[in-house]
Formats: sequence, structure tokens, C-alpha cells
Amino acid sequence: MPVRQAGSDQEAGVNHHIPVNYDQLPGHMRESTRAYIETGRPVGDFLTAVLQNNLMEAFRRADDKNRAAMPEWVCFLHNEAPADCYGSRQAVKAWRERGGMNGKAGAA
Repeated sequence: MPVRQAGSDQEAGVNHHIPVNYDQLPGHMRESTRAYIETGRPVGDFLTAVLQNNLMEAFRRADDKNRAAMPEWVCFLHNEAPADCYGSRQAVKAWRERGGMNGKAGAA
């Protein structure tokens, strides 16, 4: 199972891992979300908008399942995703450039 660094432990230099749980996301979105978080792989327009915190664009691009799951997307990002992988265009660009968690772990 993929893991992410615990924020306060990471800052303190302690290497504790917390699993990322993708179960609350629509099934057809789990693999692309996992690949983005782990490797920084580019994703489609809907998920890019969600990750960039672009609510209007996310709703415009969402299929019916993702539109209904917007509360789950918010909870997933807040509770499961690494905080530095989303939130703005710059954050998403930087996450992709570093290669996601795999690239981040290699750089640490």
C-alpha cells in the first residue's frame, strides 16, 4: 500500500509512514490518483482542477460520479493526500516535477 510521510515527523527528520487510502474515491479514479501521488504522473482535466483547488473547473469537468463524490474528494485531499501535492497550480507543477512521493523519497 502506498504511504506518505507524516508532516510533523517528516519535519523533525523522523521517517514514519502513513498509508494513503484511496477507497473513498470513485473506483474509476483511484489508479490515476494513486499514480499522480506516487509518481507525479499527469492526470486528466477534472483531477487536475481538483488538485489545483479550482472548484468551478472541477465541477465543469466532472462526470456524474465525480460530481456526486465532491465531498469525498475534499475529505480525501484533506485527510489522505500529502499536503504538498495539491492546493494550487504551482503545487501541482512542483509535485509533478519532483516525481511525486517516489521522487520525494529519493530526494530525501
